[in-house]
Amino acid sequence: MGFLIAGLVLVGLLSLLNLLLILAMARRLRTPGVLTTARAATGPVDRQQRRPGDRVASFSGRFDGTGLVAFLSPSCPPCQELLPEVLAYARAAGPRRVLTVVVDDDEDPVKVAEEVAAFDGLAHVVVARTGDELTGTFGVDAYPAVFLIAADGTVVMSGHDLAGVPRPARVA
Repeated sequence: MGFLIAGLVLVGLLSLLNLLLILAMARRLRTPGVLTTARAATGPVDRQQRRPGDRVASFSGRFDGTGLVAFLSPSCPPCQELLPEVLAYARAAGPRRVLTVVVDDDEDPVKVAEEVAAFDGLAHVVVARTGDELTGTFGVDAYPAVFLIAADGTVVMSGHDLAGVPRPARVA
């Protein structure tokens, strides 16, 4: 009889521990930026994210030739780490060859404005939301997301950093 009671107590304690771990994990995932950071660190999660060879909508008036499209979120730590590289690329390529999409999903308006201001004169900047037309066109649901687009709208490169992107020639 003593073994039965000890077994029930042990099962009860293990169940309680399991419940506490599940609640801790749920709280961690609800923290802003954690899920986005986890997705970005492991690579593309969405099977619909555009890949090399895919075609996207026309960017007439926004790009000359090949263009870089970077989706960044002010609350995303990997985005903030990538920001200086995107700015350096924009300085070298010129504003008509870089489209920066600042994702504003109920972010701090000051942070969004600072990120937009960082690209002033360096790139064409669009403020978008997850799930809107632009992020939907590219199938983006994790940040940062970077695409190199050819003049005909074909995706040449996609990823979460600028590792595979050739450096542009300096513009005058």
